[in-house]
Amino acid sequence: MKMTKPSYPGLFHYIHKAMADVEYPITKAALLEQIADRQVMVDWETQAPLRSFIEPIRCDEFTCAADLYCKMIAFL
Repeated sequence: MKMTKPSYPGLFHYIHKAMADVEYPITKAALLEQIADRQVMVDWETQAPLRSFIEPIRCDEFTCAADLYCKMIAFL
């Protein structure tokens, strides 16, 4: 993903909002099935599917939202 400006402060707000209905613990497969095609703003004018943030994570299960977010940040 190429950002057109130096930073986009709303990224994690939109990720969190798009996943507000996820219940934990959850497997990566179940998470992808539930949210993979949801779009989030990743830049001032650009959206991307949540799958692009989840698929690179090398973990098969998430115990809670904080567990998922920490692992997601590690792979960004």
